Amino acid sequence: MALLRVMSRMDDFELVALNYCVTYEVSPPSWETPRCICKALSVDGRVGEGPLPIVRSLNSPVAATHDAGARDFRVTTIESILLPPVKVELSGTIIGDLSETLEKLDQQFAAADILSISCSKLVRVDFAAAGTLLNWVSSHHSEGRQVQFSGVHRLIAGFFNVVGISEIAQIAIRTD
Repeated sequence: MALLRVMSRMDDFELVALNYCVTYEVSPPSWETPRCICKALSVDGRVGEGPLPIVRSLNSPVAATHDAGARDFRVTTIESILLPPVKVELSGTIIGDLSETLEKLDQQFAAADILSISCSKLVRVDFAAAGTLLNWVSSHHSEGRQVQFSGVHRLIAGFFNVVGISEIAQIAIRTD
């Protein structure tokens, strides 16, 4: 839907949003005016008439008058290439104080941009541990790092949703 929004295809966006609503039984995101412009190229690679491409439009004086949030892109240099995700596994039951476990995770994820945590062998998480985990995920999210939980049992995924972890991290429910 984000791609359709960038391409300014509101009618197609509404059709996909309706399909999303029916499929997931949740309200889809509403249409918002895009902050950037998508331009189609011809087969020979030439850009047709129309709006400026995004790179040129962000540097133009007109772009400076728009919302300051329109420039929330990372600088793209050789140093800004994402490192491959580091994968760790949580297993068993997580109860009470998680500080030692989270310190070990921080050591594993020292320089990673994507924190991938397998929960396929995780059986239970109590409320106190989930709160600590939420704070840990939130701190990494605020640093611009992406946290992914994979292989999560449906009940634990529902609990993560209630606690709020699913709002700032990706949760992939296990399929077995």
